[in-house]
Amino acid sequence: WDTTWQRVATVGLDYTFGIGSGLGVAVEHMLAGGAAEPFGRGTDAQFSALMLGLPLGLLDNLRGMLYYDWKNDDPYSYIGWQRTLDNWIFSVGAFWNPDRPIAAAGRPAAGAAGKGVRFDVVFNH
Repeated sequence: WDTTWQRVATVGLDYTFGIGSGLGVAVEHMLAGGAAEPFGRGTDAQFSALMLGLPLGLLDNLRGMLYYDWKNDDPYSYIGWQRTLDNWIFSVGAFWNPDRPIAAAGRPAAGAAGKGVRFDVVFNH
């Protein structure tokens, strides 16, 4: 992308449904692009996202995300579980994405490509 002049717009909404401990749903759509001149034609991209979160009591949380790259007709998916204990956060998740990483505004290779599993341990102090 030519990043001399960038334009980005996002619209979204979220709602928590009375399912279980509260099923949180968020949807967003983003337009992003860049051009060599302030209002010139350039490279544009569109992305949509759906995010779900479901608390499983006080310590555990399930979450899922689906992103869609409209320009390349590519879906990006993630599902995961998280447990919080005092200052520690433990999480495991799986993702399945296209073999080429998502091209975000000004970043030619943002995001995880391919399929995989992710383990995280975080200490908050």
